[in-house]
Amino acid sequence: MADEPPFGQVWRIVAGSAVAILWVVTPASVAPAWALFPAVLLVLLSCRFVPLILRRLLPFEASTQAVWFERRQLAKRYDSYQWRKLLWFGLGMSVVQTVVGWSSQPLVVLTVLFLLSGLAGIFVWRRHTKTASVDAGGAS
Repeated sequence: MADEPPFGQVWRIVAGSAVAILWVVTPASVAPAWALFPAVLLVLLSCRFVPLILRRLLPFEASTQAVWFERRQLAKRYDSYQWRKLLWFGLGMSVVQTVVGWSSQPLVVLTVLFLLSGLAGIFVWRRHTKTASVDAGGAS
């Protein structure tokens, strides 16, 4: 599945890299600094809505649909389930900035926000799953 490790992390790193590359090669006269934030928001929204459209249009096995449904329920209950995905976008953006050796202040700010938010999401998610496994173990 597209969201299973390591494929899910890899495609998010690629998406973050693509955003950073496009930003680095776009002249400042074409895209003002503030334009980075709505552009990235558009990328993140497309990561949400493209799969939704594909789920409606393409036939998938019932087992696959059940896994996706469970993940959507987790995402609705726990913000950290989604926030941790930002780490991979931030890593992709930071790789491009490191390799190219140049970046703009908005890109650096956004990258740091993604990395910190993603790390916080992972920390909270691991704490949640640790608590859930203890609760499940105590219930049996």
